[in-house]
Amino acid sequence: MGKDSRYVRKRYLMHMARMFMITDDTMERAERDAAAVLAIETALARASANRADSNNPEKPYHIYTLADLHKLAPAFDFGVYFKRISVLPIETLNPANPDFLKTVNGLIATAPVDAWKAYFRWHVLSEQGAALSQSFRDEDFSFWGSYFTRQEKPAPRWKQCTAVTDPAFGDAIAQDWVERNFPPGAKASMEGMVAALEKALADEIGTLPWMSDETKKTAEKKLATIRNRIGYPERWRDYSGLRVDRNDFLGNWHRNASDWPRRQKAAIRNKRAAK
Repeated sequence: MGKDSRYVRKRYLMHMARMFMITDDTMERAERDAAAVLAIETALARASANRADSNNPEKPYHIYTLADLHKLAPAFDFGVYFKRISVLPIETLNPANPDFLKTVNGLIATAPVDAWKAYFRWHVLSEQGAALSQSFRDEDFSFWGSYFTRQEKPAPRWKQCTAVTDPAFGDAIAQDWVERNFPPGAKASMEGMVAALEKALADEIGTLPWMSDETKKTAEKKLATIRNRIGYPERWRDYSGLRVDRNDFLGNWHRNASDWPRRQKAAIRNKRAAK
């Protein structure tokens, strides 16, 4: 490891320890937990696919059944995991890097529980530092902003809040813009043009001399599966189920984050019901 890498690791350890200390950890515990987190993250990083593997088109494909996956990493409960994230039955999967899962399995078996607690505490703090109190935000910026990106000072708070609010309420914001700048007539005109292009493409497929009849049928099926999304969606997101409290920024962040998988699962259920 080069000198610069060692220095980055040292700065990272100090940053983690400071963040832990802001939560009222003692210096001794903060430094111990920071070292535990770095050990786990280093092991996971070493097990990640290298650049040569990621550039090899054959490397990412490893088809496993769910039973095979359990054999690969028996210490990780994939049944509980997939039950939480999916409404569909899982039959086969493609873990891009099986060695990574083997490493995770080994760490689950060997790393102390306290080390894992520190690891998850750290990721909660790190990923939500910008939504916590000023002391967390200052320390978060001192490492990720000032040290890494060489920013002289944090963005104004209103810009930080806007950066969170815009993606959280994208459809609500877009509806107002669409109403003023993209009237129904403009959408209809674009849809007509796209329909004409698709018809021309379908006509051309039917007359191509170098395509066999079977290939033409496959191409026509692919063309029929195209879904045109022009200007704005057919259904805007409904925010009525999302509770927003002007005095609870972090809570709003959490509720919006948990609402996304709920909506995705509902969309999958609706599609299955429509078939």
